[in-house]
Amino acid sequence: MFKSTKDLVFMGVDSRVSKSNNPFRLARIGDPVAMQNFEFFVGDNVQIQAQPGDSVEVVLNLETQGYNVVPRLVSIIKKVK
Repeated sequence: MFKSTKDLVFMGVDSRVSKSNNPFRLARIGDPVAMQNFEFFVGDNVQIQAQPGDSVEVVLNLETQGYNVVPRLVSIIKKVK
């Protein structure tokens, strides 16, 4: 498992539908320093304990999918200041 060390901001969760009409959700995370956005698939067992605009800690797990290594979102937790 990997935990984020940067100051990241939770931007929200989007519900979308794939071309084959399968619904899925994406969590959007922003890095205000590097001006980058990251999107992760949200599965049924992902814990999101933050509101949009909160500074968060992101926990990822690396899994193999075929010959590729894929980051899987485990949780998004609001940082305590």
